[in-house]
Amino acid sequence: MTGLTVDPIKALAALRDTPLWLLVALAGCSYVVGISAVVPLQYQQWAFLGCKCFVILAFCRAVYVVSGKSFTVWWRIKRTRLNFSIDDRLSFWNVDKQSDGWLVTQFRINFAAKNLTDKAIYFTKARIIKPRGLGEVLYTNLTVSDERISSSGSARRKTPVIFADSRADVQVMVIVMGRPRTKTHHLDIVAGLADEDGRESKLRTKLRKV
Repeated sequence: MTGLTVDPIKALAALRDTPLWLLVALAGCSYVVGISAVVPLQYQQWAFLGCKCFVILAFCRAVYVVSGKSFTVWWRIKRTRLNFSIDDRLSFWNVDKQSDGWLVTQFRINFAAKNLTDKAIYFTKARIIKPRGLGEVLYTNLTVSDERISSSGSARRKTPVIFADSRADVQVMVIVMGRPRTKTHHLDIVAGLADEDGRESKLRTKLRKV
């Protein structure tokens, strides 16, 4: 006959997955049992002991939850390379009908971008990620205006650059075939800005139709 063995890794995993409210409820139940007059004294001592254990476990679980969320927020901030500030006055989308009868949609996003890294970021291309299901991309342009650049550059020349710890005004314009499948005038947009290292920063905003 073998004794009961407990895997400490599985035990810690089970504790990690135990809801905080359940541990608090068990601690409360143990306390109620401990102060109950109908429970024999020897069992009340065990109930109080269980209450203390559940309180400790609930505290550890709360610390784990708070520290985990704090680390997630810190990690997201650390990974953030660019901070965007949208200019709603100059950002819009519209649909035009061409002479051949085809519909094309233009997206124009103007924003200020702050480089949070210690090196310059060179943009290579821009794209519209959302809404999905758009037609063929007919035209893409990405320009950056910075006090250190004499004129706005073209993505093809890798001139659009935001220097380290610097701010620049950016404009993204994309023209695609067709139109979005929406009847609303305000459209949720996700744009992707890729740099020379192949990393893509995502910009989320809501564009008005003009």
